[in-house]
Amino acid sequence: MNIVITNNTLKEDFLKKLSKNKIINNNKFMSFSELKKKLFFDYRDDTLEYIISKYKVNINIAKTYVDNLYFLKQIDDAKINFLNNLKNDLMENNLLVLNDNFQKYINKQNIIVYTNEELTKEQRLILAGLNYKHENLEVNKYVPKVYEAKNIEEEVEFVVTKISELINKGININNIKIISNQSYNSTLEYYFDLYNIPLNLKGTNTFYSTYKAQQFLKNYDNVENITDEALINIINKSVYVKNKNIRKEFIIRDMKNTMLKSSIYKNAVNITKLDNIYSSDDYVFLLGFNIKECPKIYKDDDYLSDSEKELLGLDTSIDKNKYTKINSLKNILSIPNLVITYKLFFDGPCYPSPLLDELNVDVEKIN
Repeated sequence: MNIVITNNTLKEDFLKKLSKNKIINNNKFMSFSELKKKLFFDYRDDTLEYIISKYKVNINIAKTYVDNLYFLKQIDDAKINFLNNLKNDLMENNLLVLNDNFQKYINKQNIIVYTNEELTKEQRLILAGLNYKHENLEVNKYVPKVYEAKNIEEEVEFVVTKISELINKGININNIKIISNQSYNSTLEYYFDLYNIPLNLKGTNTFYSTYKAQQFLKNYDNVENITDEALINIINKSVYVKNKNIRKEFIIRDMKNTMLKSSIYKNAVNITKLDNIYSSDDYVFLLGFNIKECPKIYKDDDYLSDSEKELLGLDTSIDKNKYTKINSLKNILSIPNLVITYKLFFDGPCYPSPLLDELNVDVEKIN
């Protein structure tokens, strides 16, 4: 059996290739995050509860502490010393979930790392000592078309008219995709309604925003009988947390992580991601090709500073920006039918992405 380390998008691509070549699927799929937790340790909500109670911090800070416990060294640094002591404390109190048999199991398996991106320092640390094969996806170099818009309205209307033309030519609407961030949602919704084209936008409303949630939290100390199934499921996620007051913070977390279901059209334009796999039948529109939007910019503002990450051999903000630039370019050039747009004004002046120079293509102004 093979263990394939990949993400959900590439997992589907991997399975399609097996099916095409009539190969039986004898693989176990994992993400890097799952592999890390199985090789080193995992944790539960009672781990976070212990940290919250002992150090008088909130749930987000507690999670930040635990997420930084994986690749520590004995270094004369106050923050790293604190993390080392915290890790020892959690180990002594059996608050880290160890999988002792997994290392023996994985050493007997064939490991395939299936990715179209650069391996990060952390990923290499996870894979250290394992016998694995890194399979890079073949990347074709397609040339995208790039358009400049005065503002977001002109940008979106241009894209919607192009989509309308494709539909009128007989292109299947399900093969038309949009890559954009949430700042575009309201403008996209307006113009797609105007042109009467169905669009599946990703919902942004969570259970936390509902009346049921707010009433439950308001009467938290006096709640007795709960009949709402969705609320019961959310409450049960933090079953390991014993302290009632602390548990309220966990319930709020899970409410905010529970998205409300929105209406989905069977045949519609869909919002997707840049790192998806696209075929020659797909027509993709990448909006917001502006500086700070594409690629994402990382800053030296994590709990561990870049200098501390250097000491631990972890990815710094400089490393992350390098990966993001390389991977974004690779993904852009792998899309057969791609139209890219950017704007010059949105709540102030906007500037095109620095990747534009790397693409070395002519830019056409929207008329």
